Amino acid sequence: MRKGSTGSKLDPRIKVVSDNFFVKNVMDAFSNKEFEKFLCSKKVNHIIFTGVDARACVDRTLKAALNRGYKATVINDAIATKDDARLMKKIREFKEIGATITTTEKLLAQYL
Repeated sequence: MRKGSTGSKLDPRIKVVSDNFFVKNVMDAFSNKEFEKFLCSKKVNHIIFTGVDARACVDRTLKAALNRGYKATVINDAIATKDDARLMKKIREFKEIGATITTTEKLLAQYL
């Protein structure tokens, strides 16, 4: 999403709990060195993935996280792609490469 575009705005239903935002110019969020510095400074070892395109940004950032040794959970009803068949294929791939797959409902039940 282009910075400032309608698609780059956060959904108003999302509760923003900090001012930690990391801009990226390519698909992999780890391309912003400040992002990984932040994760390290907070001793983060597990990343939960949501996103607009399972075949692009989610894919690249998830693989980068796993390559760096992070645990990864993908919320399968909080990612998307062009059609359901492609989405299901990506979800299977994410599981095969080591990500945990869950739903929003299950994740919330675990933490609430």
